[in-house]
Amino acid sequence: MKQTLSEDAWLASIGQHRGVAIRILDIIEEMLENKGIMIPDEDRTGNESEACLYGMTYADLENAIEELLGRYYPSQKK
Repeated sequence: MKQTLSEDAWLASIGQHRGVAIRILDIIEEMLENKGIMIPDEDRTGNESEACLYGMTYADLENAIEELLGRYYPSQKK
């Protein structure tokens, strides 16, 4: 049986800033999917299962959001 982490345990395992950044991107991803928008990225292969935010585009956004959260909430552990 596959065991999943609680939200708090998941955040603790990857760091609160990164976890919040991922959750923000989940919201953006859902909005893009609902509107049928695929953001271009050079890592795309054309596979239909690719997410709306993909590859380095996703990674760059995640890192930028995590950095921004760290500037405004520096007491949070990574």
